[in-house]
Amino acid sequence: MNPFVRFKKIKQNIGGNTIKILSNVAWAMGGKIVNMAGTLLVGILVARYLGPEQYGLMNYVISYVSIFSVLSTFGLDNIEIRELSRKPENKNIILGTCLRIRIVCSTMAFLVILVTLMIFEADRFTALMNHHRGIYKNSSPSYKSPFRILYHCYIV
Repeated sequence: MNPFVRFKKIKQNIGGNTIKILSNVAWAMGGKIVNMAGTLLVGILVARYLGPEQYGLMNYVISYVSIFSVLSTFGLDNIEIRELSRKPENKNIILGTCLRIRIVCSTMAFLVILVTLMIFEADRFTALMNHHRGIYKNSSPSYKSPFRILYHCYIV
């Protein structure tokens, strides 16, 4: 039997919503695969460009700061969106409270990074890299974290 005829018969037996769902799942999986392949390619290129020592230092800095990223987000993303969708009339109160909590938690995370770097006596370059990563990058306990609230403000 021709595969196209078989596909038409299967398509007729499946409802319209199921086709849409399967199509969305396929696109999501395809996007994830392309993203992972791109990340792998960039990782390989960066590793070859930096060399073993500098690439190891870069990964150390990213890992070190990521450990403390839990403090800066404090798990507020999901709670914030849930509360905004449940009580949209209290939007300003919820966003203001979350902003204050995030600023305090980000400051605490940044101070913990600085104190632990002093305790472990990191060399000047490593400390500077951790400082830079801790303040300016997205995946870190940074001062950008509190302003993710603006993103949630316009999404919900």
